[in-house]
Amino acid sequence: MTVVILKYYETGEVELLIPYPVLYPFNPYNIKIYPIVYGYQVWSSVAVCLFVSTMDYFLYTTCTYIKLQFNILKTKFETMFTPSNSISQEPDDVITLAEFHVKFGELVTWHQELIEAVDMLEYIFTKATLYNISASSLMICLALFNASSVEITEGVYNSKWYLMDASVGKHLLLVMMRSQKQCKLTAFGFADIDLNVFMRIMKSAWSYYALLKTFYP
Repeated sequence: MTVVILKYYETGEVELLIPYPVLYPFNPYNIKIYPIVYGYQVWSSVAVCLFVSTMDYFLYTTCTYIKLQFNILKTKFETMFTPSNSISQEPDDVITLAEFHVKFGELVTWHQELIEAVDMLEYIFTKATLYNISASSLMICLALFNASSVEITEGVYNSKWYLMDASVGKHLLLVMMRSQKQCKLTAFGFADIDLNVFMRIMKSAWSYYALLKTFYP
């Protein structure tokens, strides 16, 4: 519409234009139906952008939140043996065994809830992700909690487990073993979704573009 107005001021004539040059079985520039065609194309553009971008941004926001939760949980595991109510802590100060069981239970429950959240996202978006990855969707490939979920193992290892009772090590070993399995989204099981996948898509797209340029300079 802006282009129509500008051309009117330049030439003094009204040139009807539509956002997309779609082939219709009728004349879309007929003044009687032009407003309907123009309004429909504008409305369709807004609707498509809202529907597509809303789901992409929702998935991106959710993945970012889960990634942050994994990072916080890693820090909690690293400091789980450090007393929280001690003003002047010594390097060898650790919590009691009873306090450990309470805190460890909370962290394990937290970890399980994050795993369930990732599984739920995988169930909801796995088929849609297969389409998006074929269309090189950058939003989907920014789901970076794959590495964060594995870093829980590092958080447990960096804690003061060596100052605790030997029985504590058995509980921590179970968490480390479960953390070795990445929490991730997939394109319906065909590929994991991360920046490496996005980079491969971009490289392939550039290769196809360069090949076509050789045939159509």
